[in-house]
Amino acid sequence: MRNTRKLFFPVLIIAALFLSGCAGGALANNSWPGLSVNGESAYVAFNNNVYAVNLENGTERWRFPNSDGQVENNTAFFAPPTVFGEDDTLIVGDYS
Repeated sequence: MRNTRKLFFPVLIIAALFLSGCAGGALANNSWPGLSVNGESAYVAFNNNVYAVNLENGTERWRFPNSDGQVENNTAFFAPPTVFGEDDTLIVGDYS
């Protein structure tokens, strides 16, 4: 009887650890907000959108994808946007 009690708790803990591994769903993509500036605008990539923000007054210039719902948004941005070149080309990486 005494050996059964000593064995019960370690077996219970091991079973709980194995069963807790089965809980939950798949992990979702995580996004870290990224920021780039080109002098007149700040570009922010966060979750499912990229925003251009006016540096003078803080208003939103545009966002990608548009908020009008015409574009299905299955992207998750993970890196800061990069602005380069004379024409201010914007590059943003996503998980897809």
